[in-house]
Amino acid sequence: MPIVDMTFENGIFFAKEVGTVNDKDARLWVDTLGGYAAASPAPVIVLVDAMELSAITGGARDIFVESSTIPNVAASVIAVRDLITAQVSRALSARGRRCATHLFSNLEEARRFAEQQAILAAGGDV
Repeated sequence: MPIVDMTFENGIFFAKEVGTVNDKDARLWVDTLGGYAAASPAPVIVLVDAMELSAITGGARDIFVESSTIPNVAASVIAVRDLITAQVSRALSARGRRCATHLFSNLEEARRFAEQQAILAAGGDV
């Protein structure tokens, strides 16, 4: 499965994308995020490791755009390895309706930023 390691911890919904993500993968991701966001007392920060992502199908892109309408999602933070992945991520963000998308060139920086955003979303100080 191209979306692996989906977890929710400390206000951060994390997933790793590997290879090609299709409609079925995207639907599982959006549904899982929606469940966590609905149950979370604080706004959720999405953290995606797309360092090993090679492609997102057209149908999957449409489904990912739906995630921007999920209530209680404050921001998306995506670690991308190349310009093409960054451009796809920006295009999906532009098609979305709600939360901001932040791109980073490595997972460590993305994770640190997501952790800070989760603290702020929960009403804390960084």
